[in-house]
Amino acid sequence: MVYHVLNGDALTDRFIQAGIDGEIIVTRECLVDGKPEGNSLHDFFRTRAKYLADESGENEQDYFHRVVNEFEKIMRAPADSEFNLWFGYDLFCRANMWFILSLLYDMEMQKDVFIVYPSYLAVADRWKDFGGATPADLQKCFSCRIRLDENDIELGKNLWTAFKKK
Repeated sequence: MVYHVLNGDALTDRFIQAGIDGEIIVTRECLVDGKPEGNSLHDFFRTRAKYLADESGENEQDYFHRVVNEFEKIMRAPADSEFNLWFGYDLFCRANMWFILSLLYDMEMQKDVFIVYPSYLAVADRWKDFGGATPADLQKCFSCRIRLDENDIELGKNLWTAFKKK
C-alpha cells in the first residue's frame, strides 16, 4: 500500500488533482504548540486533546476523530507499505514529521519511507513550502523524493524525543 502523509488539509485538493496514486493521510496537528507529553501514545493523545480543547474550545472527541484517526491509518498499515512524507523545512513541519518518523520507527515491519520536499522552489524560496505548488509542481516534487534508510528514521525518532524533552 502507498500512503502520502500530508502536513495539513491545505494541500489535499491540489494533491488529488496531481493524480499521484496512493492513500492520503492528513497530519492535523501543531506539535510546536502546547506540551507534547505522555508516558504512552494513548496518554500523549489524551494530553493533546485536552490542550487543544482548553485552547480552542474544540471537543476532545473531535480531536480523536479528526486527528488520531489519521495517525492510526499509519499504525494499521500493512507490511511492505510505502510512506511518502510531504513536509517542508520550518519547525512546524519538522516537529510533525519527527512525530510521524517516531511512529514509523516503532512499527516493526518492512516499509519504504520517503521524504518529499518542495523541490519545485528555488533554494532562496524554500521556506514558502508547498503553499503555491500547482498539481504539476507536486508531481515534480514526488519525482524528486528522497528515500530514508533505517538510520534516518531512527534519527527522526531521536529528534522527536529531544524535541519533547526540550
